[in-house]
Amino acid sequence: MDWICRTLDNLLPLYEKKNTFKKSNNERWYQNRIWTMIDTLLETIEGISVVRGEACSASSSKRKNQERLPASVEKLENKKMGRRQDLIITNNEIIEMGVGEEKSADNNTNMILERGLKCPKAMKDTLLQLYEVIKYNKDLISSLNVVGLTTFGLELYIDIMDNPVNYTCRITRSEKLTIPHNIEELPEKTLPLLSALLSLRLLVSKNSLLLKTRQDTKQELKSSLKRAFSNAEDRNIISKISCALTPEEQGRFKSPGKKAKRNIS
Repeated sequence: MDWICRTLDNLLPLYEKKNTFKKSNNERWYQNRIWTMIDTLLETIEGISVVRGEACSASSSKRKNQERLPASVEKLENKKMGRRQDLIITNNEIIEMGVGEEKSADNNTNMILERGLKCPKAMKDTLLQLYEVIKYNKDLISSLNVVGLTTFGLELYIDIMDNPVNYTCRITRSEKLTIPHNIEELPEKTLPLLSALLSLRLLVSKNSLLLKTRQDTKQELKSSLKRAFSNAEDRNIISKISCALTPEEQGRFKSPGKKAKRNIS
């Protein structure tokens, strides 16, 4: 209730000046004046922080450097940076739990690239990182999910990615949520947006609680001893999820272990 009151207190003065929302503003203006409500809401959860300002995603960097090897015959390859995100939701400033992209307007291209491509890629990297944190426990995998926030000016879209059947990712997309241009439409359009953000808070809070209550040290020790001294597989652990590489122009998948054959004439 306190967050709702403070959010409305920040929005109402913007309507006192005419045409505040009708003229075009830059991306930073919307971050500081409008969507700061997201930061203040999520940071009420213990251990959750919201990082803004084109921060590099650690999950994306880890995926890009999976095939990086120590220097031997060839020189050590430079570490690749992660994908830059406008917003990253972190747990204890270490574990990433959500991402976000922001633009000042939707020109259709931004919708395709930001919400349709860039944000889902970052969400999948984040989801796979969470699976490593829980040691690929299949009982927890179906319960965890990652949120993706996309804003275009006064419009907000919320996407949720999960893995319900352990072999494919699913994205659930919200309808368009809007801050109205006119104060007369404030109750009709703003209340559904605030309600959706409160549901988002519950989702992030549930994921944070799952990470805190994952297998304790004794259970992990017992599981590791079982795998060390028994041939029986632990049914609570699933194999690591691997992703196919980008296809080549000929339609074949690249094979990291094989080198191209040289034609000898």
